[in-house]
Amino acid sequence: MSGEEVIIKQELIIPEEVIDEEVMIVDDKALTIPEEVIDEGEMVDDDGELTGSDDTLDDYNAYLKPYACRRCPYRTTQLGPLTTHMRTHTGEKPYACDSCNYKASTRGNLMIHSRTHTGEKPYVCDICNYRSTQPGCLKIHKRAHTGEKPYACGICAYRTITGGNLKLHMKTHTVEKPYACDVCDYKSKHKGSLKKHRMNLHTVNPHTVDCENPNNAERKNENTQGQGESSREEEP
Repeated sequence: MSGEEVIIKQELIIPEEVIDEEVMIVDDKALTIPEEVIDEGEMVDDDGELTGSDDTLDDYNAYLKPYACRRCPYRTTQLGPLTTHMRTHTGEKPYACDSCNYKASTRGNLMIHSRTHTGEKPYVCDICNYRSTQPGCLKIHKRAHTGEKPYACGICAYRTITGGNLKLHMKTHTVEKPYACDVCDYKSKHKGSLKKHRMNLHTVNPHTVDCENPNNAERKNENTQGQGESSREEEP
């Protein structure tokens, strides 16, 4: 057995308490369902999609994931993930960092956070020198190499590598402008645009800036600088 094979097997052994069911990959071939539970001919159509009445589908889902949250539709196959999920409702964070005030709802999240103190970045890109503290960041990074953009806008042809980028993009299709300037009436769809507005218009001379015509302010600044340079040239 080679050293490479040993490393691969070690990486596949994940402590149960670290697993996040929402990101866990399951081999669908390993999932078997007793024949007495469902009639496959009634439940699956030619395309492999589940069919049948709502009651039948509910019974089917209840068999696959018998542990159900009482506050939302969440269901799971094991009691452990349900216990972790309930903390999203209760706000409980029992795992505390020894180095700062950070608290987490799962031991896995605390483990990832602790790497911000140790500097450990165990997840390495096999194409470039990029390293990350968690596998999710590495997965997103690799899309820069592959060109994969799984998040698509339903209104235009825009596609992106993260859900956050798509959420930000969707604001371009709405009139929503949640970021408002506290000096003038300027509003923006993006926090970054508001920050740039404040830096460009209100940090130099906020009392003389015309927010409705910011280009006028730039011309005023240019004229002021030009007058200053002319004055210095005329001095003996």
